[in-house]
Amino acid sequence: MNGSVDAGNLWSALVVFGALYFIFSYCALLICRKTGNDGGVLVFIPILQMIPLLRAAGMSPGWLVVFLVPFINIVAWIAWAINIAEARGKSGWVALFLILPGSNFLAFLYLALSNGTPERREDRRSEIMTLETA
Repeated sequence: MNGSVDAGNLWSALVVFGALYFIFSYCALLICRKTGNDGGVLVFIPILQMIPLLRAAGMSPGWLVVFLVPFINIVAWIAWAINIAEARGKSGWVALFLILPGSNFLAFLYLALSNGTPERREDRRSEIMTLETA
């Protein structure tokens, strides 16, 4: 081997990476919809896709800044995993599998593709009632 990359392998790698990114973004869109939030086009834009996912977890979009700080982002990831599992009405095991490397992709797919609706919290129900009566 001479260490060079030919154009055919590069294009193949880009197509595979693009397909995986589209699948991830579509799953993010499904998670947003299943939590009652609109993901919009932001779920398809790198880095900014965390904003609708944070909203789906009931967290402020300001957490995006914390995700960009090395080492502190681990705490943000754990908080997000717990909140998104709760928002989807799933157990803490799903949050644990979201945190663990290797299983996080499967847990993300499970959150996106599984059925079930989360239990509504009282504070959220009062928000919806307020918006409906307005």
